[in-house]
Amino acid sequence: MRIAMVYTLVSPSSPQKNCALSIIYPGRAAEEAGHKVSFWDARLEDDNDVRLWKNIENANVVAISSLSGFQLGESIQVAKKCREKFPQKPIIWGGVHVTFQPIESLRENFVDFVVIGEGEIRFPRLLKAIETGCGFKDIDGIGYKLNSVGFKHSKRELSIFESNKSSVVGGVKIQTTSGGRELIKMYDSDGVYENSIVIRKRELSIDLKNQYIHPVSPTTERLFRAAAERNEVMLQEARGCNWSPTSCEFCSVAGQYTEIDPITGKNRSVYRYIPYEHFKRDIYEIYAIKPFTFLQLEAENSSHFIKDWRYAELLQSLGIKYHLHLRSDQLTKENVIAKLASTGCIRIHAGMESGNDETLKLMRKGEKVSAHYAAAKLLSKYDVGLIATWIVGNPGESEASIMDTLRVSDDIKNIFSPTKSRATVYVLMPLPGTIAFERAKKEGWPLPKTMGGWTEMSAAFNPQLPAWINNLYFIAGFHHNRYHKARQNWPGWWRLLILPFEFIIEKRWQLGIKYKDRQYFEYFNFEYWCITRLLKWRSKRSVGETQSQLPKLLERLMPGLAGH
Repeated sequence: MRIAMVYTLVSPSSPQKNCALSIIYPGRAAEEAGHKVSFWDARLEDDNDVRLWKNIENANVVAISSLSGFQLGESIQVAKKCREKFPQKPIIWGGVHVTFQPIESLRENFVDFVVIGEGEIRFPRLLKAIETGCGFKDIDGIGYKLNSVGFKHSKRELSIFESNKSSVVGGVKIQTTSGGRELIKMYDSDGVYENSIVIRKRELSIDLKNQYIHPVSPTTERLFRAAAERNEVMLQEARGCNWSPTSCEFCSVAGQYTEIDPITGKNRSVYRYIPYEHFKRDIYEIYAIKPFTFLQLEAENSSHFIKDWRYAELLQSLGIKYHLHLRSDQLTKENVIAKLASTGCIRIHAGMESGNDETLKLMRKGEKVSAHYAAAKLLSKYDVGLIATWIVGNPGESEASIMDTLRVSDDIKNIFSPTKSRATVYVLMPLPGTIAFERAKKEGWPLPKTMGGWTEMSAAFNPQLPAWINNLYFIAGFHHNRYHKARQNWPGWWRLLILPFEFIIEKRWQLGIKYKDRQYFEYFNFEYWCITRLLKWRSKRSVGETQSQLPKLLERLMPGLAGH
């Protein structure tokens, strides 16, 4: 069959265009199964979606990626239009959102099938069932409904609706061991719901040693070339997190990579690394397409990377600098930091989350603020940069704790030289499949009940939180990232447009921290309106989306003036 893989915008204004792995891996698996696959990444196209609708028109099946928040809204728009224009084409959804909200998602008429968790095995099996008309009821980790386009109503396939009713609802379960340790388990909804929706729970996760799908092919070459040209190549070297069994309350990784042993029935969240030989092949294949000098390793936690130094030494041999995700308490050994620095690690992304020990305990982070300081000092000593992320607005978190976080984020920033430290202060997004979601439900938060409802909530904005907390995402973003993101989003002379707002926002931050007063973070609507309009205006002109060719001419004559 012909499959159209669709990856919509994840942000309305970010210039980042790294590799869309969420469609590349399952799409490559479909290719390996013999299907003809097209890939569309909204960030790479400047043809007013002409390629997208050509791909969809030529496809037998459309597959769309979903991430709760802005991207989900973009994906919904594509799916709705696809259903309207091509009502007989099956629409398959994958990704984080439908993994945790399969029943709610399948209630929508533009969702025919959902793939829960990893898709490399399940997606090709689902495609085969659509192609042949049989086998749906035997595929683990998928969801569909009686009226799904592409579902064949044979007697064998219809039998599941009669014999597998269920009133059990999946979600997060917390199990306390005899030693008092709390373990998080994620259970998929399993059975038939509302007499018309089938959810098949997941069984075993992918064996990355024997079932790994290499992402590079003639059809994905275009995607990797675009990333390499911008020095934004992104790959995984592992999946899952070593801390998943005692997962942070806001993190969905435990549920994203869960598995259920079909023999023992035991549920667990798994951490797996991609074997070095597979990783090496991927690096060489991408490097052959277009040499690059920076790699973003996008594992949730790079625990194995700092145990097996062959990965780092391979990158060093090619002159590729790299970026990792680690925790503060993994960054307190000097020999580890020294090795990272010597092999070309130029920055670490650490989810520090809070500058208050009580809040860290509430979040189940298992870390102390002292570890944040220790890690920052070591990274600075070896000239390794830091991207620190913080989260505010947790249920039960006090205003004083939020102020502690803002102060500590400044302390951490000041340990580094200005260009070596970046930070983002997110607001809590209680994603389905997390403890935060369960807590928010208990505390009466009016959480969304539909796919559309989740488009209004993101890590940048939570409608259930006070305005001043939501404003912190923007205000802290300007304060912490003046030497990176501001230059990236406003290169050259474009910076003059945003400088007045930078000055005002910086004064807000300084006075708010000094007096520990939230009023300095309120009444931000006018500045927000101006900044977002300027971002959209600049983005369209700097990437040549207007009819005028002046920006492109300026870029040729004075690089940096017209932006990316």
